[in-house]
Amino acid sequence: MNRRVLKFWFLLLAGPVLAQNGPFVRAEIQTGKVVIVGQPVILNVQVYVPTWFTSAPEFPEISVSNAIVTPPGNSTNLNERIAGQSYAGIQREYTIYPQIPGEYQVESFAISVRYALENAQPSAPTIVKAGATHFRAQLPKEAESLPYFISTSRLTLRQTIKPEEDTLKVGDALERRISVTVRDALSMVIPPLSLEAPSGLAVYPASPTVTDKGGERGEPHIGSRVESATYIMQEEGDYELPAIEISWWDLSANKLRRSTVAAVKFTAIPNPELSAEFPMEKDSTLMETEAAAQGKNNLVYFLLAAAFVLGILYWLLRRYGAALRARYAAAQYRRRESEAAYFNRFRRACQKNNAPEAMNNLLLWLNKTGDFAPAATTASLVHKAADPELTGAINGLKEKLYGPKQPAQKEWDSKILLRTVSNFRKSRKRKLTSEKGLAPLNLLLVFLP
Repeated sequence: MNRRVLKFWFLLLAGPVLAQNGPFVRAEIQTGKVVIVGQPVILNVQVYVPTWFTSAPEFPEISVSNAIVTPPGNSTNLNERIAGQSYAGIQREYTIYPQIPGEYQVESFAISVRYALENAQPSAPTIVKAGATHFRAQLPKEAESLPYFISTSRLTLRQTIKPEEDTLKVGDALERRISVTVRDALSMVIPPLSLEAPSGLAVYPASPTVTDKGGERGEPHIGSRVESATYIMQEEGDYELPAIEISWWDLSANKLRRSTVAAVKFTAIPNPELSAEFPMEKDSTLMETEAAAQGKNNLVYFLLAAAFVLGILYWLLRRYGAALRARYAAAQYRRRESEAAYFNRFRRACQKNNAPEAMNNLLLWLNKTGDFAPAATTASLVHKAADPELTGAINGLKEKLYGPKQPAQKEWDSKILLRTVSNFRKSRKRKLTSEKGLAPLNLLLVFLP
């Protein structure tokens, strides 16, 4: 090989290193170029300067289509020697959760740094750019037919029944509570559970609780979803609440697993207290006798009338109390589970400036609208709204929840988030109203000649 060829290859390989005499950045995918849908993808970003940092680098928030990106975690100090020169570095990691199969592109992004010059004076803000990276997410063949997909290193499914007795009376209540916990995954990947009731029981589900925690300083991210329902015995008989099964992809073993909680069997027996009637004839006779004897005694009339009315009420409550309670609970449940109720919970969380409650109730409200199947995410809201101000508010919320905890961190303000989400809700309602108004007109046009 002649000297010109050797010189060409030397400059090609060593040139970037030899020319590196200022700040630079490296960005690499740490988890491989092919991952499973939902698997956390770690984007490792390292920023280097030839002296030392005079202030912390400004790492931006980044977004990736069809993925959830958590802001970078805590920083790690680095030192490296390149071509005989020492460099100081800072490393931070972004976590990316791909939501659907396909190719993912992390676009190039800029980082602002300040560092010491040769005279020890701080430099002006200097922009260095991280190169674009990419990866691919796919579904395992064993999971392609599933109605939902969960990828996690561990899934825990637990069930609690109160009371634990297997024999109850008509009118009694039984509570079934199911908790699902995933490790290295977000809570939003856990699907809603089916807590239906067989004929003869009335079911009143409670609002689900969705939480996320961890993910900092090397701690695993833990997501959980808790759902519960109360069952009222309306008729006697033998009952069975079906078993619940969740399929999930084990990232540690690279295989499909299924977790199950057992079916709940119990018997409802007659309740004599509910069928006992108030002794109407005895009270009526007593009332007539005392009324004839006392005649003009208004006080006795009043007391007997009151006793009669109270007796009627007592009898009605005994006979129809369970049904009335069930109807009242059903009405309460409809109000509690309405779209407006879920949005009010989100509004109250914002008014309290409570970021975890705001994120939890925002996702619950989005799922309640029915516009985001099979499960709502902040990414799906941003895509559907197409509002830059709403996008910034969502990113600010995620920065508060998942970003590094700094002593001088600016207090999160929920006003913009509440206003932009409210505007999206209003536009959604206007669209639904417009579609309902057009339906009769479209029907009329079908029959016009």
